[in-house]
Amino acid sequence: MHYFRHMTHSLFRCCFLMVAFALMGSAALGGNPARVTGSALTDSTDRPSDDFLERIGFSGYIQALYQKAASKGITSFSGGDFGEGMDQRLTVRRGRLKMTYDAGSSQAVIQVDATERGVAIWNAYLLFKEKKWNTFGLKAGVQSREFGHEVAYSSSKRESPERSRLLQTLFSGERDVGVKLFVAPPAESGLSFLRLEGGFYNGSGPASDYDNNKDFIGRIHLDFEGKSSPWKLGLGASLYLGGQRQNTRYSYTMAPDNRSFHLDSAESNIGKTAKRRYYGADIQAGYAFPFGKTAVRAEYITGKQPGSSTSSKTPRSRPEEATYHRDFYGAYVILVQEFGRSPLNAFIKYDVYDPNRKVSGTEIDNGFTEGDIRFHTWGYGLAWHYDDHITFTAYYEDVRNEQTQQSGFTDDIRDNVLSLQIQYRF
Repeated sequence: MHYFRHMTHSLFRCCFLMVAFALMGSAALGGNPARVTGSALTDSTDRPSDDFLERIGFSGYIQALYQKAASKGITSFSGGDFGEGMDQRLTVRRGRLKMTYDAGSSQAVIQVDATERGVAIWNAYLLFKEKKWNTFGLKAGVQSREFGHEVAYSSSKRESPERSRLLQTLFSGERDVGVKLFVAPPAESGLSFLRLEGGFYNGSGPASDYDNNKDFIGRIHLDFEGKSSPWKLGLGASLYLGGQRQNTRYSYTMAPDNRSFHLDSAESNIGKTAKRRYYGADIQAGYAFPFGKTAVRAEYITGKQPGSSTSSKTPRSRPEEATYHRDFYGAYVILVQEFGRSPLNAFIKYDVYDPNRKVSGTEIDNGFTEGDIRFHTWGYGLAWHYDDHITFTAYYEDVRNEQTQQSGFTDDIRDNVLSLQIQYRF
């Protein structure tokens, strides 16, 4: 009962904050000041303001999930690591509630994520688009990082329960605090297929910033759809220029022979920026065959990533350990097949992430760690869209690591995961 009361109070506080934010947004984003007097929800006759209420919108989704792992206590990118002695779990993977105040050329958005693990802010941003050309805009606050396709693709629409290992590693936390400018011409301009985005972000994810560096993300996307044709095509290219502060003098890079790490322990390393450089390309293609729609999405990213001795994941708090500089590559491809007018669709997904492309296989001995080992995953899924709100998904991940000379990874470890999910979207 204590836990239930705590969750209830937390949800109440979040809802209160969302409403309070909307009230302020009404005045800031062009709400009628004559109606925002005394109570922002009432006009001079103490009746709800139709103008205000019409601009408010709520949406969200809940994902209830059961998972069974091949062995207990595994490290996993399928919704997080399994606890010690555990090989199965029931969880609310996501419980998202989103409120949007839409004033036409501007919006204010707050989204919370409520699960048994707590309540957290997921999105909190303002969006503005100029009125003259209806082409240029600005977005600022806690938002998705527009690099490639999958990192910003909603979890309520994505077929697999989780994003690929590659993107979970590079974009830990998915969201970040930042500001970006975008160019999105309207349909009547003849350039509606083009979208350009560029902005600066903390680089620490949704957590508080931990250094003075600001990371740049830029993307160009072309979206084509044949008139009266059954095909669609999207093409994108992305660039990430950023880094993190080195807080020790110990900096490791691969030795010229690529058989070990070379240590640079100069005092001048403290305070230097360990570079993050990502270069990405993505494609989305679809075709409506007589037997059902077929869609293919793919993405490839390569570059440089600083990390620790055991992980190349982008940190979400100030890193205090030695810095390891690695060249990486990764990719994913997913094939989705619908079956006519059936509510069923099947999908196959493959993803690969090599955190250290300069060493592989039996070259990886005990001088390296799991932070240098390549993993690839085959995923097989079936989704049943019961109605407009409910989707049942079964997904099995066959996870493989390269076989090395490193202790614990001489063979493939048993870390496959079966996921059964129910999603309700509203």
